[in-house]
Amino acid sequence: MVKKHSNSQKNYSKTSRNASRLEKFLKNTEQLPNHSNDLEPSEEVEQIKLPFNVAMWDFDHCDPKRCSGKKMSRMGLIKTLNVSTPFHGIALSPQGEIAVSPGDKEIVEKYGIAVVEASWARIEEVPFRRMRIRNNRLLPYLVATNPVNYGRPLRLNCVEAVAACCYIMGYKDLGDLYMSKFSWGHAFYEVNEELLVKYSQCSNSKDVVQVQADYLKMIETETMMKNVKLSDKKKSANSDDEGDEDDDLMRNPNHRNDEEDEEDESDNDSLLQRNPNHAYDDSEEEEEEDDLLQRNPNHNYSDDEESDDSLLQRNPNHRYDDESEEEN
Repeated sequence: MVKKHSNSQKNYSKTSRNASRLEKFLKNTEQLPNHSNDLEPSEEVEQIKLPFNVAMWDFDHCDPKRCSGKKMSRMGLIKTLNVSTPFHGIALSPQGEIAVSPGDKEIVEKYGIAVVEASWARIEEVPFRRMRIRNNRLLPYLVATNPVNYGRPLRLNCVEAVAACCYIMGYKDLGDLYMSKFSWGHAFYEVNEELLVKYSQCSNSKDVVQVQADYLKMIETETMMKNVKLSDKKKSANSDDEGDEDDDLMRNPNHRNDEEDEEDESDNDSLLQRNPNHAYDDSEEEEEEDDLLQRNPNHNYSDDEESDDSLLQRNPNHRYDDESEEEN
């Protein structure tokens, strides 16, 4: 009886320990993130069959709510790979030395494409040496339209990289499908349409690089022309400003110009010829000067011409006939 009692106690204690372990397990399970519940109303799991595999290496650098890779994963549009898992398809990564091109289409259709989900600011932390990649590829020149790196060349996020590869391989509808899952996605093809069409028409990586070089040269030429036009506009604006300043100087009542100086000089000459204490009439100036030259300044003249003639013709010491007649 004693042994049976001891065995029952052991069984009870063992059961209680298992129960506590189960309780801990359930508690820990409740704390695990459930990605299926993270789906937004617009994030419906796609039930379509992709023409090739699409995968990613996720290094948890980004905010899950803003991460395009995690959003694609929640929607069933991409698979997550372990770092040590070998991948025989086309891997889009900064470690690539060959541009992706339509010449890689056979590899893509057989093995798929993969991208690296990591922050550009922390790209050095990615253990590329541990990743077993057979075909590293670089994306050619494209402009990002995602909210984080909008307008920046080559700063594409995961969904942009996947869509770009689809466009270049000739799978435009598939690229549109991926970009349609993001509110800003339509802008990517609109901004890069010219380049994406040209890249999709290439035969190999060499052709893609040539298209990229020609496009960059065109951008450089257009930028130089814009700078020249801006420089010319600034010069013309500066010349107009200088002309306005000259007009302001001429209109300044306190500023003497050349014409005023010449007029002042002529006025000074006339003032030198005139008596400053006398008021002259310009219309009679010449006649008055002639009179002054003909008359004696010490003699008082009468304005009557007849009296002047009589005074000049008669001698005061001579006795004239008219005077003698008056006496008689």
